[in-house]
This record gives sequence, structure tokens and C-alpha cells, in this order.
Amino acid sequence: MSALAVRLLGGLLLMLAVASGSYWAGDHNRNNAWLAKQATVERDAHSKYEAEVKHGDEAVGSFVVEHQAMQSDFQNLTEKFNGLSKRVPLVVADGARSACAAGASSLGLDPGAQLQPRPETLGSGERAGDSPVLTAGAVWVWNSALTGTDQPSGSCGSLDTSEAACAVATSATLDDAWANHRTNAQACAENRLAHDRLIDFLKGKN
Repeated sequence: MSALAVRLLGGLLLMLAVASGSYWAGDHNRNNAWLAKQATVERDAHSKYEAEVKHGDEAVGSFVVEHQAMQSDFQNLTEKFNGLSKRVPLVVADGARSACAAGASSLGLDPGAQLQPRPETLGSGERAGDSPVLTAGAVWVWNSALTGTDQPSGSCGSLDTSEAACAVATSATLDDAWANHRTNAQACAENRLAHDRLIDFLKGKN
């Protein structure tokens, strides 16, 4: 082989070596960039996961605290309700209504609405034949049970369950109570349906 051919072959091999080295370096750099990008993506995903776990733990903790407080309120109220029912009538004849009882209580709520006695003052016998009326004690029990918190009816409440405060007749009738119950029962049913569908959605059932 002539010297010229040797030089040409050497030059060709050198060019191939340079080209191969350049490709390897480029491929190595591309791999490093991809690995770095993947590491960033994984770190971000892990950070988001940890944030979601923390958020979930905080939500559960908040629910537990609020639920325990509600249970405690219900227990305290139930004890007072039971004591009241042994001492004070919850329903009286319509004729027991008196002028001084007008506006003595406020029946109302969410969901639905608490029982709201009508504000008008009616004397004994003015509504003969109408439904029996609720006492302030009954209104207090009704609304407090709905909200899970003390909802005084006039002066009748957890601070004063005496007969003087709670046995007084209000303008709320049994018919009002039944109508209020239907309103709240429908609201509860609608909320329960929405709650169930939300659970199904979060579980991926729909």
C-alpha cells in the first residue's frame, strides 16, 4: 500500500473516530438531560403527593375534632331535653295560648328551616278547632335538635329550662311542626342523594 493510501486511510479512520465520539457525546448529553428532567418530574410528583397526604390528614383531623364537639353538644342537649320532658308539657291545647306568649319563641334551620311560630298575639279560644300548640320548651327542643346547638325559644334554653320559661304556649301548632318536618326531611333526602353521588364520583364509579 502506497504512502498516499495509508494517509488517506488514516484520515478516514480519524474522521470516523471524531464523528463517533461526537455522536456518543451528544447521546450522552441527551441522556443526562432526559434523566435530569425525569428526576425533576418525579420530585414534583412526590412533592404534590406529600402535599395531598398532608391536606387529607388535616381534613380528617378537622372532621374528627368537629364531630367529637358535635357529639358532645348532642349528648349535653339530650340530657337537658330528657329532663325537660319530665317536667314541662311540650304540647298544650290551643286555648292555653296567652297574649304574653306571643313572640316568646322562634322556630327555624339549615338544611330546611327551623320552626317559626307566627308572631301574632291570639287570645284564648280565638282559634278553636285548630291544631294544639307547642310550648316554648318544645320549640327549643325541636330547633336545637335540628342544629345540634342550643337554640333558645324566648327565655327557654339550656340556661333556663324552668317551667316558667318553657311551659308557656307559643303560636306554633302541631300542623306547623309537621310541615316543618316535611321541609327538613326533603332537604335531608336531597342532601343525602348529592352526598352519595359525590362519593361515587370520587371513587370513580361514574
